Amino acid sequence: MNYLLDTNIISYYFRGNTNIQAKILNIGLKNLFVSNITYFELVAGYTNSNSDYRDKSLKLLDEFMDLIQMVDLDRKSAKHSGQIKALLVKSGNVIEDTDLLIAGTAVANGLTLVTNNTKHFERIPNLKIQDWSK
Repeated sequence: MNYLLDTNIISYYFRGNTNIQAKILNIGLKNLFVSNITYFELVAGYTNSNSDYRDKSLKLLDEFMDLIQMVDLDRKSAKHSGQIKALLVKSGNVIEDTDLLIAGTAVANGLTLVTNNTKHFERIPNLKIQDWSK
């Protein structure tokens, strides 16, 4: 099985969450993916933090990204994301566009989304979700 790591999972990994670290070691980096949307969110968040934390975090992120596969938001992922958004708008359960893009990327590529925000994503049909943080 292949997994798409959500932004919060990578943040927890860097903060030393032993459950996530063990799971990543067990599964292996070849089965893990990161969306370019997640990378965008992490760079924005770390760049906005204080300078000591920013520099260390951005360095760790770049080292991590050198080891893991990035999945780009391509046409197929964008189509799935748009369909998901339309469905959620109709049902009144809208979530942030960046999360829709991450979810659409997971669905389009047959990846299981790893997030600790399962309640947020569980309203998306056909999206497989796991939480490794607990």
